[in-house]
Amino acid sequence: MKHIYSFAATLVAVVFAGLSLSSTQAQDATASFIPGRLENAQGESISRESLKGKVVALYFSAHRCVRCRAFTPTLVEFYEKHKGDDFEIVFVSFDNTPEMKKQYIEEAGMKFLSVAGNKARVHFDLANQYKVSMLPRLIVFNPDGKRVSEDSMADINSEPELALLKWKTSR
Repeated sequence: MKHIYSFAATLVAVVFAGLSLSSTQAQDATASFIPGRLENAQGESISRESLKGKVVALYFSAHRCVRCRAFTPTLVEFYEKHKGDDFEIVFVSFDNTPEMKKQYIEEAGMKFLSVAGNKARVHFDLANQYKVSMLPRLIVFNPDGKRVSEDSMADINSEPELALLKWKTSR
């Protein structure tokens, strides 16, 4: 019985500690899971600080992947509709060359950010960290940096008008 009370006390302490995060700390958490160097669709460096306070989706994809090319237009449309709503997508490219990555971005009309480079160590580290075993994969984090959806692609495909609200309000 003593262990149960100890566990409960620890759980309460952890919950209150999480609730006491300042908004700055919570916003810092949003960008902490993204590497320091990001690029916009034109290849210009963008600071990860631009992600603070936003819902962020990591999109693991590659041009050569048929399923990726089938889902990407849906994601681009979703992004265009919600890009001003404290929402950002970060493309994690598994294309074989920088030219293939650039071609994919241009052909698909992807205007979202991307992790600099393609198939670099950081890309594989992110894939391993989030257990990405197949492409495409969309992993969403709320503004506090908490992973909020295990099936983000289904959220967009089934209820696109509610997906972003669901992600923003998930704690």
